Amino acid sequence: IPNTGELCRNLVIDTVTVANCYRGIFTEELRNSVITRCSFNVLSTGLHIQGRGITITENYLMCDPALDSNFGIHLGGSGTYDNHVSRNTCVGFDTNYSIEPNNTYGPIVTAAGPLSGTDPWANFSR
Repeated sequence: IPNTGELCRNLVIDTVTVANCYRGIFTEELRNSVITRCSFNVLSTGLHIQGRGITITENYLMCDPALDSNFGIHLGGSGTYDNHVSRNTCVGFDTNYSIEPNNTYGPIVTAAGPLSGTDPWANFSR
């Protein structure tokens, strides 16, 4: 989804972005939306979101680490707050998660091996 201006109550479910796309979703002024159960295999950025009232959950984002990648999930910019990020997996980006502080997100697990916690809201970074 390219930058299309203000999008309200946009629901994206079970969307698959095929390999070799430059970006998965890039938009500004997204409001009251849900991005869930999506799979992105991209060349640069998986989700680049600016807005509020957005839930980003249960997504898988991947980039070949040999590429000059940016972000798995980037949630930031003017007017970006009151969003929720949980249960995602980002693999191979320069920065897997870039989330501004006025948002709520589950812990980001980077360790290999057995999981020591049982937090159901965890995000994974590999």
